Amino acid sequence: MPELAELKLTADYINKASEGKTFKKIKNNPEHKWKPLLQQSPNFKIKAESRGKELILYMGNKNTNTVTRSDFCDESKTRIFRHASVKNRIAVLLYDIETETLGKFMADENMQKVTKFLGEKEESKVIKVLSSHL
Repeated sequence: MPELAELKLTADYINKASEGKTFKKIKNNPEHKWKPLLQQSPNFKIKAESRGKELILYMGNKNTNTVTRSDFCDESKTRIFRHASVKNRIAVLLYDIETETLGKFMADENMQKVTKFLGEKEESKVIKVLSSHL
């Protein structure tokens, strides 16, 4: 299993090597066990981030400022729950939310594509925000 420092160095290397470059094609590794990545736009930039023992790779349009969950909440406290008997029902618990950034994230064209692809139903979505700031 990779160590935290190795992941940080790998993310830094990817960011340095891809800086200022625009990519045109995604090629999926046939040995990879996950679903193939779908290319959303003909040209995209790459950004890498190490988070704990994860290496996250963002691929976005050159005109898009990528917003991630860690940009609008405290990612270290995020919890995702899956319903025990209804496979496609989840709950996400976020802390220390920056609502303005969250709003931009939810309204983003790419987020709309993802929610449509995942089959999210607008009428079933519930968002509740609790604030401890008085």
